[in-house]
Amino acid sequence: QLTKEGIQKEGQRRAYMIAKQLAIYAERTINTGGDAVIRTDFAEAEEGVTTALVVARDDGHIIAPITKANTYSNDEFVARSRKKDETLIQQISDSVLGVSIPIRTYNQETASQTISAYAIVLYKLDSIDVNAAVGLFARILVIALLLGVIVYFFMYKLIIRPITEAKIQMDQALRGERESLKITYDFDVFK
Repeated sequence: QLTKEGIQKEGQRRAYMIAKQLAIYAERTINTGGDAVIRTDFAEAEEGVTTALVVARDDGHIIAPITKANTYSNDEFVARSRKKDETLIQQISDSVLGVSIPIRTYNQETASQTISAYAIVLYKLDSIDVNAAVGLFARILVIALLLGVIVYFFMYKLIIRPITEAKIQMDQALRGERESLKITYDFDVFK
C-alpha cells in the first residue's frame, strides 16, 4: 500500500512538472505570436508520457504537436479539462493520470490575462522506475529491523536480569553466605 501511494504521488508530481513546463513554453510561444511552432516533443520524450497536447480553449482543436494540428481529440479528459479554469489533475484509470494546466495569454480587447489554451499531459503511472519502490521497501525493512533489535535487546535484558540475579543469590545461599533469595522483580511465576 505504501509503495502504491508513493508511486502515485511521485507520478502526480512528475506529470504535473512536465505539464507545467509545456504550459510555460506554450505561453511564451503564443505570446510572441508563434502558436504554429509550439513543440511538444520534449514532453513526449519524458518517460511515462503517453500524450502531450496543447489544445485551444475556443473550439478544442489541437494546436500542438504539429502532426495533430487542427484536429480534435476524442479523449474524455481533454473535453473535461477545457471546462475547468484551473489546473486539473485526475486519475483516469488505474495506471493513467491526466494533468491539464491552463495557458494564459494577454488579450488586447479586454486588457487582461485570459485562458487561450490548455497544456494537457497523459501520464502512465506504472512506468515509474521500480528502483524507487524497492528503495522504499528497503528503507522500511531497515527501520523495522532496527526497531526489532531494540525491542529484542530490552526484552532480553528484562528476562535475563532476574535470572542472573537469582543465580548469583542461589550461589551465595549454597555457599552459606546468604539464607534467602530476594527477588526485586514482581514476576509471580518466577517467584
